[in-house]
Amino acid sequence: MSAAPAGEDAAGQAALATAWALKAQCYAAWSSEPPRALAAAAALQQLLDQAGPTAAPAVRSELQALCDWTAGIACLIDGRMAEALQVLGRAGGGWQALGQPLQAARVQVPQIMALAVLGRFDDAQALALQAEAALHAGGDELAAAKVRLNQGSLAFSRDDHAGAVAHYRAAAVRFARAGDPEHSVMADIGLADAMSYLGRFDEAGHFYNRARLRAQAHGQQVLAASAANGSALLALAQGRYREALAGLEATRRDFDALGLVHRRIEAEKSVADAYLELRLLPEAIALYTGLAEALALQDAQATLPWVQAQLARAWAGAGQPAAALRCLAEAAAGFAAQGNAAGQATAQAIESQLRLAAGDVDAAVAAAQQAVRGFEAAGLVAHAAAARVQAAAARGRAGDAAAALAECQALLADATLPPQVRARARAESAQALLALGRRAPAQQALESAIAELEDLRAVLPGEDFQRAFLADALQPYLQRLRLALQEAQPPDGPGVAEVLHWLDRFKARSLLERLGGSARPPLNAADDEPLRQRLDWLYRREQRLVEDDGESPQALRAEAAALEQRLLEGARRQRLLAGADAPTRAAGDTQAPYARPGPLDVAALQAALGPQRVMVCYGIVDDELLALVLRHDGLRLHRRLCTLAPLQAAVRGLQLQVDALRAGQAWGPGPMAQLCQRAQGRLQQLHALVWAPLAASVADCRRLLVVPHGPLHELPFAALHDGTQALVDRHDITLAASAGVALHALQRAAAAAGSVATAPGHCALLLGDATRLPHVARELQAVTDSLGWPQVVQAGGLGDTAAAVAVGQAELLHLACHGRFRADSPLFSALYLEGGALTADQVQQLQLRARLVVLSACETGLGEPGATDEGVGLVRAFLMAGARQVLASPWAVDDAASADFMDAFYRRWAAGQPADAALADAQRALRAQRPHPAHWAAFRLYGVA
Repeated sequence: MSAAPAGEDAAGQAALATAWALKAQCYAAWSSEPPRALAAAAALQQLLDQAGPTAAPAVRSELQALCDWTAGIACLIDGRMAEALQVLGRAGGGWQALGQPLQAARVQVPQIMALAVLGRFDDAQALALQAEAALHAGGDELAAAKVRLNQGSLAFSRDDHAGAVAHYRAAAVRFARAGDPEHSVMADIGLADAMSYLGRFDEAGHFYNRARLRAQAHGQQVLAASAANGSALLALAQGRYREALAGLEATRRDFDALGLVHRRIEAEKSVADAYLELRLLPEAIALYTGLAEALALQDAQATLPWVQAQLARAWAGAGQPAAALRCLAEAAAGFAAQGNAAGQATAQAIESQLRLAAGDVDAAVAAAQQAVRGFEAAGLVAHAAAARVQAAAARGRAGDAAAALAECQALLADATLPPQVRARARAESAQALLALGRRAPAQQALESAIAELEDLRAVLPGEDFQRAFLADALQPYLQRLRLALQEAQPPDGPGVAEVLHWLDRFKARSLLERLGGSARPPLNAADDEPLRQRLDWLYRREQRLVEDDGESPQALRAEAAALEQRLLEGARRQRLLAGADAPTRAAGDTQAPYARPGPLDVAALQAALGPQRVMVCYGIVDDELLALVLRHDGLRLHRRLCTLAPLQAAVRGLQLQVDALRAGQAWGPGPMAQLCQRAQGRLQQLHALVWAPLAASVADCRRLLVVPHGPLHELPFAALHDGTQALVDRHDITLAASAGVALHALQRAAAAAGSVATAPGHCALLLGDATRLPHVARELQAVTDSLGWPQVVQAGGLGDTAAAVAVGQAELLHLACHGRFRADSPLFSALYLEGGALTADQVQQLQLRARLVVLSACETGLGEPGATDEGVGLVRAFLMAGARQVLASPWAVDDAASADFMDAFYRRWAAGQPADAALADAQRALRAQRPHPAHWAAFRLYGVA
């Protein structure tokens, strides 16, 4: 074969020189500037395409091997691990064919990473040993050090963290000798990751900080983000939640901006892990479900079982054992295939949780003990501690309180125990102490657990996290309340104040903490606007279809629900990044300006009530409904009013009577009388259950402040009937979310004393949808006439300029429109105005000074109370925005009855009557015309002014 012409040979050599330069550029940039690496790979492919047809065979083969090498790196950057493995394998084969085994060994270094991500750990380990030997033989110690770095990552992926530390240390030494700062930083990050899992938090923090500073100094963005992500995970493990969540979201965005798909997915998993730990379960489930799909598409078998395990844990926490078991089986199979002992221990810990929830305590103990052994063998200190608490809980439920106590006390002796594990260990030790009859130390342990839970809750960035965290941590509060109830003898003795304090300690906490504070504007409003416009269109379209056809298409509802979650999650991520709504201290820092909630100031509450008011505060403990009656001169406990089953049945029965009235098109006198009789029968039944036992305690007081609990939130208290009179005939009734909220409202009202009739500079804002509700124009005009105020603004929505100005000044805000409560997503409960939907999420961002907000719409008085009685919905949103009182209805209201009621109410309120008295008078007046309680008792008053 003749030699190539000199010109062709020169051109080929020039092409090779360019190709090697592009390969070096790709390699140098792929972990620090991925776009630059991708550009280099694309340029090399273009070079091959141009030179290939005319290049000599040897040149063409070398160009092809270099092109495959960089193409494999591009696949790694994009998270296409299986494809990366295939392309890199082709590159290695090309180098072998060219007689260059050293280059073939160098190609194997990124192949090790791809194999590890795919979960092929044995293959990765074998390739690492082979590559390291070849590189040593070829004299490339730097590439051999990279193999050692990958061996550290491989050991870490297999949860051999002690082995990972050894590999990373050896690699760090080699990189330092070779003067390679980039890979030295990688070794530091890997070392910190492994030390975190081994519980060596101080050392891990040191290496993360060092790696981050060195990466920033060298402009290594990816490595700086990786170090920051590790620091955030370390903060999460130590209970520094605000710092952790901000760091995790920041690094997720960094990886996304850098185009690192697999790293972004890993960072998103870390955010989901934080959501799970903080018990934001629906959000965690949504994230894990999406991640599992993405990882399955990438065939990322190293990470996928962990996501499935966490999804199982989330489903278990959400009370969905079937879904949890399905995910757990998938995770366990993945861990078994990898031979991952730590993963198998994780599966056993989740199994113990599920067994315990199902009442299979022996199996729960056995699974927890297996998990402890597995974690301890892997050196995972924090995981082992959490599993030991789970084992203690299972032993306690199995009747071995002494063993449970010993386990918890051994854990609590460790000063390095993570705060979240410590709080649970204290709570379990209290349960064991109670079982052993040691009441005093049990009480102390419960109060210590509650104090630690309060510390952890205080640093959470936003009330969604705070609500979820508290709802999941209620057992110590409830147990402490049980102890207070046992000590509350006699029923009007000094111990009753403790009952009120512990009952109130977990009720409507987020609402109380937000009252009096300035509302924050919605985050990311500009980016949200297109989503909100689309959502408004969907709401309007659905509303029209419901009005026309009586049906709401599933596709519309599904799209709206997806947009709602995007808006909520987007705002949450912005809040995480900004650290909004969070105190500035870390858990356990007693020097920062945050005061743990003290005992409810019963004396201050009594003084604020005065002789004119009595407060009735309900509570449910286990299966018992109880009530506390607080007067200015005393406090009395009423126990065992009823059990839950008859109460719930009676509430459902009343709701059926309300629904029966709404179902009819027109009722004649005979059927209407029968409906009224049936409704009154239910109201008498409810009166006997919840009111008759304490009626004598409040008989001499006209004004009542009622704090409902659980199913009592659904009751029209004014309509409860003793067979002779309804409560509205004896009392003017206002509702409050908790005793603490009531105290705040009473003190605020006292500071702003004065009736509506005597207040100067009246301003009212009346909003309504007159385009689809023909009665609205008449209603708004009737309100205007009843008020007789000098400044009344009428508008179709807050988009109107005059309305936007008036909303922050108005003493009265009246909204007449369609309304809808969303039990599936309470923050998107909405009022449908002409300008679009006004959701609870948007309402609580307003800044109001209104004495009164009147919601003349259906279902506006409904809320999702949950375990902590927050009552999330429109009423709570308006109170959070600054309104002093809110008048709202829990069910669909008849248009004509509503108009008559509003006329009666406003004439009295504008004349100077307090809102509760005006409400009672209007209810009695309407009852004379429309006797069914669904008409006259539809509206309830929340708050004090």
